[in-house]
Amino acid sequence: MLAFCFGVGFLGALWVTVASPLEFTECSPDGIRARGLGFRVRSCPWADVEKMAKADAGGGGTIIRVTRSDGSRFNLGVPSSPSAWPDNDFNAKFTQITEYRQRVASPSSAVPPEPQGAQVMLTDAEKEHKAVQVERQFFTIMSWAGAAAIAIGVAMMFIPGDHAQRIFSGASGVVLGLVILFLAVSNRRRFRRFHRA
Repeated sequence: MLAFCFGVGFLGALWVTVASPLEFTECSPDGIRARGLGFRVRSCPWADVEKMAKADAGGGGTIIRVTRSDGSRFNLGVPSSPSAWPDNDFNAKFTQITEYRQRVASPSSAVPPEPQGAQVMLTDAEKEHKAVQVERQFFTIMSWAGAAAIAIGVAMMFIPGDHAQRIFSGASGVVLGLVILFLAVSNRRRFRRFHRA
């Protein structure tokens, strides 16, 4: 049971770690595109945007929700302001996106350029730096998770109880830890090969 809870918690943390850097919101004269933690890209032409408003993300966090003219809705990947790590520039970014939408909708205004910062657009150097940081964070989390799984597996072998069950549970934890470490090292090697190419 302990190993199962640990595995579920680890997978949740892994999901957020991998998906968060892939979140984006992109504004263009044609419409708005966004991807959140679910990896799915949502898009909507400005003409079909009924409204954009701040919404409760749960737990005290705030997101931006887009409502289409047909009543369907989707959330922007960024900006967002979770309660755990609030974005101090959230309101400014929200204003920037809504003002951009208004300029696009105004027939008297020229087609505006994409708003720098509405999706927190980055230069190539900044993207490279962020990718390296994310890879290091991913490797660190995976390494600690693998080491923890091995430690839990070894500890389970010495818990009083049925000998066969203890050995099986402990060995499962050790194997899980070794697999996690293998994945961490493999991912780091792939990342380095890709960035050397």
